[in-house]
Amino acid sequence: MCFFFLLRLIFIVLQIGKLPFEGIHYFDVWMVVIGLTVLHTLSQSILIHYDNYSHWAIIVKYLLTQRHLPIAGDSIISFTSYPPATALWITKFVSWVGFNDGTMLVAQFLLIWASLYALFAVLRDRTRSMNGFFLCFIIAIINVFNIAIRMNNLLVDFVLPVVTAAGFAGIYAERKHPLWQCSITALFSAELLLVKNSGTMYVVMLVAYLLYSLATNHEGTRWQRWFCSLALSAFTAVIGFLPFFWWNQHVHNTFTTISKHQISAQAYQQQLHHEGNAVVIKIGHRFLDQILNWRALSTRGFC
Repeated sequence: MCFFFLLRLIFIVLQIGKLPFEGIHYFDVWMVVIGLTVLHTLSQSILIHYDNYSHWAIIVKYLLTQRHLPIAGDSIISFTSYPPATALWITKFVSWVGFNDGTMLVAQFLLIWASLYALFAVLRDRTRSMNGFFLCFIIAIINVFNIAIRMNNLLVDFVLPVVTAAGFAGIYAERKHPLWQCSITALFSAELLLVKNSGTMYVVMLVAYLLYSLATNHEGTRWQRWFCSLALSAFTAVIGFLPFFWWNQHVHNTFTTISKHQISAQAYQQQLHHEGNAVVIKIGHRFLDQILNWRALSTRGFC
């Protein structure tokens, strides 16, 4: 991310790929005003922790003071299955402005708000106010539905979907430029995988959309378009997977124990070794009970 930022600055100085100024639209003002309001609130907020494992403030403080990733001998919570993408960004931010609850929340919010801002790239005609208003409404209503996670904690469960949405917007906005589409997909795939292992699901969706976009927006016979699109999408997926592969190699070389969250057949075998069909049925029953319960937090967001 820093590399692409520096590269863009160089392009601006050299006036390479200069973008035409389209003016300031009302949704720009709305995003800035709402963003500054939330930033001010979060900067004075106390960090809320919803579970012991995702106590990211410990990880950020550790990285800030020790200046290296945890190793097997460190007395700290398991850090093997949660890649450090957001933790490293938050650590760098608090090293600039100071370490406290508010600055950590602000650092994560900047990532979330930038991703939401990227959604406006899908607007074909920005002079049509209704389309922009609809996106503003969606962003506002997200915070109504986001009851369980919110922004006053450092859980990554809200970061994953908004970053994915930004990736979709980027692929759509560059639908006439396949190389840019592949670059965006590879970059966002690498980021999602390095945020959390479950980001794999979102990466699959991004790559699938890339395949569809490449196959439908370019010339050639049907078989030529799909073959070239499949090859480009597969190559892009491999490039996006390489940083996560590098992280997994670090985990395997540094830690000898297997985390319960780690994606591996051995980890799943250890978890299910003492569990039978009764446990699976019980989990399924609780899942159905939760999604059908009108008093659940996820359901109350629609009321």
